[in-house]
Amino acid sequence: MAFLVLVLILFSILLLCFGAIPIIRYRKSEAWQKVDAKIISISESFKEVSSSEYQKIKYYYPIIEYEYNFGGTIYTSSQVSFDIKNVWVPEVDNCGAVSEKNVYFWRAWESGSIVNAFVNPSNPSQSCLIIDLSNSRKSHYLSLIVSGLLVLVVGVVVALKL
Repeated sequence: MAFLVLVLILFSILLLCFGAIPIIRYRKSEAWQKVDAKIISISESFKEVSSSEYQKIKYYYPIIEYEYNFGGTIYTSSQVSFDIKNVWVPEVDNCGAVSEKNVYFWRAWESGSIVNAFVNPSNPSQSCLIIDLSNSRKSHYLSLIVSGLLVLVVGVVVALKL
């Protein structure tokens, strides 16, 4: 029984870490400095993900290389977001409707476009174009945290009954 408690507590810690660390990373980036960045190259790629045994959904996402000036030094980066799932767009939604064109924000950009980049002032080589966490990713991470807390409560209750 003590082994079960240990497993539950370790599993809850794992869930809490997987949920909290990305949220903390996004929160910290909110303090990063906003600078102008110039797009060097931009393209689009996709990944097919199985949504069921018989269906795959294509998710489109941007591949962007950009440069920015911070403290008199020119840096280049290709970091669009911390998690590609934060910016990818499904070809069709869960109901089968085609995604609207306006959700593909990068399609309005081209090489030479000036966009906002967010730069880590303590490490200027680290930057990101999108620091906002999408609602779907936020709910994903929060559900991991809630699950971790629930498993922790179960582990504590089981430990108290020993």
